[in-house]
Amino acid sequence: MGMLSWLLQLPFSRRQRIAMKLRGEVSLESFLNDISESPFEREVALSLWHHLRSQSVEPDFKPSPGDSLIHIYGIAEEELDEDLILSLLSKHGIPIPDPESITSFGPVSTPRDVVRFLAHLKRESRP
Repeated sequence: MGMLSWLLQLPFSRRQRIAMKLRGEVSLESFLNDISESPFEREVALSLWHHLRSQSVEPDFKPSPGDSLIHIYGIAEEELDEDLILSLLSKHGIPIPDPESITSFGPVSTPRDVVRFLAHLKRESRP
């Protein structure tokens, strides 16, 4: 890892370490149970868990449903839309939504929001 990359990851590494200390261990099963209410949401939550684990700076960091995507992972608007949401839409067979479907949901700022948002888009895409 280069010096610039290390410097850019430093704030997220610190925040992830603090989050781990404050909340203790979060297991995959507890994440899935806390974040999903249907089999579809569970599938999305599992995909999201793996994506967030790959984005974690700290090797032992486990995502929590209420994590701030921007504060803990550095996932802001463009990365949220292009890297996370679009890949989940494609993986779970949901068509790209129209702007009205997006704005009717509201802000997406946590893993819980991401799962609920995809469930919302799936419902909206049904004929």
